[in-house]
Amino acid sequence: GEAKCLWELEQGQIYSILLTTGGGLYRYAIGDMVTVTGFYKNLPLLHFLGRQGRSSDIAWVRPTIST
Repeated sequence: GEAKCLWELEQGQIYSILLTTGGGLYRYAIGDMVTVTGFYKNLPLLHFLGRQGRSSDIAWVRPTIST
């Protein structure tokens, strides 16, 4: 697909994140898949779905407290 700006995203659609430099000289696809769940002050609210083509490198750990 084509690159889109934040204000061009649509609710309910799935997107992959593409980071760019300020001038747009370099682009890097980080592999994160997100969906737009709504908008807050014209900015999209994103929900992380996972990694494209591989598992997530984010680990959710719940610490246990011993007394």
